[in-house]
This record gives sequence, structure tokens and C-alpha cells, in this order.
Amino acid sequence: MSLRELVKEELALSKDYSFKWLSEYVDNADISDRIGVIHVLANSREMTPAFRMQVAKVSARLTCVARWFQIPIEPNAHTILSKIYLIPCPDKRMAPDAIDAPISENDINGGFTYIRRSGKAPIIIVFRMEEFPKVLLHEMLHHSFLQSRMDPWQMDQIAELKRAFGITADMDLLPQEGVIETWAEVLQCFFVSEELGVPMETLLAEEKSNANRMARELLDRQKKLTGGLWHETTNAYAYIVFRSIFLNSLEEFMTLETPDQYTALLLKNAGLVNAHTSQRGSIRAGDNALALRMTRFGDF
Repeated sequence: MSLRELVKEELALSKDYSFKWLSEYVDNADISDRIGVIHVLANSREMTPAFRMQVAKVSARLTCVARWFQIPIEPNAHTILSKIYLIPCPDKRMAPDAIDAPISENDINGGFTYIRRSGKAPIIIVFRMEEFPKVLLHEMLHHSFLQSRMDPWQMDQIAELKRAFGITADMDLLPQEGVIETWAEVLQCFFVSEELGVPMETLLAEEKSNANRMARELLDRQKKLTGGLWHETTNAYAYIVFRSIFLNSLEEFMTLETPDQYTALLLKNAGLVNAHTSQRGSIRAGDNALALRMTRFGDF
């Protein structure tokens, strides 16, 4: 089976990611290659020497993360390092213009992963060029002990978080996505710091500022909804609002291990989230547009 056929089969199995723009890109991709542990399906215009070097660098990072976070690293059919696919589509993340239109996978997600599948190896597919180094870290961490020690998250805790943050009762809320996203951004800052010689504290401060701005914009959007109740079909609230809380309490966050502990930290800060996010005003005040690019340094 060719790489294109494999990717098309996986996308067909995952109905949440059957985007027209993604299918068209896969159909028109004219280069497939393996760079380190990453299989790339791309158009020739994206497959530049600089892009190849960047993918090789990210591949080395993933191997490090696999060792640090106890993810099997032997590249065979039974480990995640044999099933990592990158499709560098140029489409950017952007929330719908209509305030009452729920944010969906099409608007914000940059990839997906399956950890346990009957009869098949785990898999990661990242399908945007934007922030692909950070997104690969995020998806990789779903295969680590960070994820396994958060499962399951008790339903009474989920209900309490929904009440505290004004989220509709029928929405699927996965707080662990905020945990994984925060760790991915911390690791991304670490690698950029080590490779470019920029103090990690400087990078994290910039990411915290960016996270607070995004949370403010999302909360401003939430206030305009009927009853101020948030609803979506993906994990934007966890990616954005919960991440902002975690980054503002990063020293404490990095000591936590269980859903009980993460829930307590989120609830403790539910009433303070506006104070955190008001540190810097929205760059789109009065505008319904909401860019969903997650980080400042996620492309490095």
C-alpha cells in the first residue's frame, strides 16, 4: 500500500477529519518520503531542503521524548515511532466568523492520534504545516504515562468543571487535552531554548502572554453566547482556557499527576482566569475573528 493510500484509508476511518481541503491536498501530493521516524506526504513545493532539515530535527526530538516519557521507541509495527505521518497542508487555524457557530476540528486541530486500536498499531497523523513541530509533540505525549495516569477522568469532576466554567452539560469535555497541550508547549520551549541558545524563561513568558491573550479572546466570545454557555465539537476550551491556567501556575502544574489534582487546580483558578487574561488586551477587540494558532514558537 502506498503512503497516499494508507493516509486516505486512515482519514476515511476517522470521520472527524474528513475535511475537503485535507482530502484535496492528499490527492494532489506528489512526494512521499521517510525522514527519521516521520513519514511525509507532501507537494514538491513544500519539500524544500530547509523543510527536510526541520523534519529531521523534529524526528530527533520525538525520539528524545519517547525515551523521557517511557514511550516504546523501537521502530517496528508495534510502536508509535513506526506510525507517524506528516501532511503539511497550508490551511491555517481560524474560528468561525459567526459567534454562535461551535468551534470544530476543522477550525483548530492540527493532528490526531489513536493509542489503542483493535488489530492495528497506534498511529499519529499531523495534517497542517502550521505549528507541526509542536503538534507532533502533543500527539506523541498522548502515548506516554502523562495520558495513561489521567485515564479515566471521573464524570463528577467533569460536571463540576462544566459548571465552574460555563460549559454546556452535553458537550464532551476532555481536560486532559489541556494538560497534554501545556506539556507539549513546555517541551517545545525546551528544545528551542537548547537549539537556539534563548533562555527558556524568556520563551515560556512569551507563551504565557500568548496563552492569556487567546483565553481572553475565547472568554470574550463566550460572553456573547446565549446564557454565556460554551459549546464546541472539539477541545478548544481545554487547549486555550485550561492551558492558560496551567501556564500561570506552571511550577505547581508540573508536580501534578492525577485528574483530582488537575481538577483542583482548575477549580481554584476558575474565578481568577479573567484576572490572568486581562494582563494584555485583545489584538482584535470588537472583532468576532479569532485566530486559533496556539503558540508563538510552535513552528521552530
